[in-house]
Amino acid sequence: MLAAVITDIRVSGMVQMHCFISPRQSYKIIRPLVLFYVTDFDNHALRMVTKSHIPHVTTLIKNDHKKYMGVTQDPEGRYLYITYTEGLERYDLRTNTSIDIVSKSTRYNNNALMYDGAVKHFIGIILLTNLVIIADDQRHLLFTVDLTTNTISTICTGVAGHRSGNASLCQLNWPRTLVELNGDIYIGEQGQIIVLRGKTLCSSL
Repeated sequence: MLAAVITDIRVSGMVQMHCFISPRQSYKIIRPLVLFYVTDFDNHALRMVTKSHIPHVTTLIKNDHKKYMGVTQDPEGRYLYITYTEGLERYDLRTNTSIDIVSKSTRYNNNALMYDGAVKHFIGIILLTNLVIIADDQRHLLFTVDLTTNTISTICTGVAGHRSGNASLCQLNWPRTLVELNGDIYIGEQGQIIVLRGKTLCSSL
């Protein structure tokens, strides 16, 4: 079945799958036929793969001005949160509409722009209650976006070579993937995995 899904995606023009999630893993299903959602970086799109006689690919978002990277879903199954090269977008699965949460003009805790003109790679993304965490592999840090207050902060902005202890001193090395497990955040980076415990302590595996 998985081979058939991937083949079908390629036929539909999928060039580069950056990230995909299966809502069947841990999310409430409001679309019971959905197998997974996938970002299509090269074709500027967000796709939905559903099961029928053969897996079927539907384009949810197509925007030639955005290159989509990471995707995650809220526990209620209402929204998808999608990162792209300049920010963060929220897609409403009930109304099939989307809005920007973070855009080119968004500033974070030190009043700097999240998007500074360079191509960013916001690939890793997870949602913890009302907090979205995004891995920025170009600035070697994590962004946190509070969906309640719209406050944007950073984690792991410390000194090179610091791999354990206080998370504020930890510096990441090309962070790409994020996984939450029992309250800890596992960060996949170049050649290593960093564990962020309670957003205050970090250690390497």
